Amino acid sequence: MRPPGEERDVEFPEVLRRRRMELGLSRADLAGGAGVHERQLARYETGEAQPTLGVAVAIANALEISLSHLAGYPSQDLDLSGQWWAAWQTSHDSQPAIHYHEASADQRNRTLHVRAVTRAATIDAGGYLWQGELDLHDNEVLMGWYAATEDAIRSKGTMYFHLSRQGLAMTGRWVGLNYDGTIRTGWAAMTRDEGESRSLIHELVRKGDQHMSDDDICEVRITAPTLDWLAAHTRQLVEDRLAACGQHDPAIRSIYRWRGAIEDDTEARVSLHTRRQLVPEIIRRTIEAHPDELPGIIVVPIIDANPAYLQWVRAETPTPGPPPPPQWAAAFSAQMSTSHHDYP
Repeated sequence: MRPPGEERDVEFPEVLRRRRMELGLSRADLAGGAGVHERQLARYETGEAQPTLGVAVAIANALEISLSHLAGYPSQDLDLSGQWWAAWQTSHDSQPAIHYHEASADQRNRTLHVRAVTRAATIDAGGYLWQGELDLHDNEVLMGWYAATEDAIRSKGTMYFHLSRQGLAMTGRWVGLNYDGTIRTGWAAMTRDEGESRSLIHELVRKGDQHMSDDDICEVRITAPTLDWLAAHTRQLVEDRLAACGQHDPAIRSIYRWRGAIEDDTEARVSLHTRRQLVPEIIRRTIEAHPDELPGIIVVPIIDANPAYLQWVRAETPTPGPPPPPQWAAAFSAQMSTSHHDYP
């Protein structure tokens, strides 16, 4: 609703005529799209008649504008059409990368149709052309999808952006199917200026994700009464590829309250570097084997680090594959492989 005192930019008949001509629609085209008689539409354009609310909504939808815009009030919507510079945090062949390219956007009402104008890199280096749609919510948030437009590329996924107040920049994340069939995610930025897009994406990557995902690298710290036990436990975790490494501090002084008494002991501590996804199994094994009644285990996020080191940790701690199917599923699959069915 508009405040009673707010003035219109132009009157409804003028908006109707002007927008119809912008879209290259004849009066018959618009009448058919809005479901009204052509003669009645002519009366709207001359100001001889006013549409009901339902008809006005149908006309606004056919003209791809808001109802308030059709009524002639000043538009509060952001114009996001035009050229943009896109920046994406990604990886190729297990190596982190940031891709930049030009993109074009065409806004139709609350939907932004986006397509890549240039490749960020060659296809062999992980670049590809894509297109997608983003729905604008409250001039603040954009949510939508993307998909590669090249037959040899299978990448597709979702996008979520937070829009700046002036509509000149958007930052967010993408989640999608990578070229190698894995699910990946990363930071993303789109701005009107190439330099600003580069600055924004580097700032996003530098700050990192404050809420760790399963693919994030973290540090697991474990204390134990003896270094020998801790070293043997660490070796087993590394051999089983639950941790890439374990860095030991052979003697730390621990002062703590335990069952009403103040204790002052010397302990050993290890700092394990691993994936967040593997932490539950590390905790389970440590609790089962630990000589203490209450093992000290904490997990610390790694906000920033040498990218090459983080990539090494990922390579040394592969995520577990899917569990084997139950016996009934294997039997069913075998039966289906010997049968022939036609499906629509």
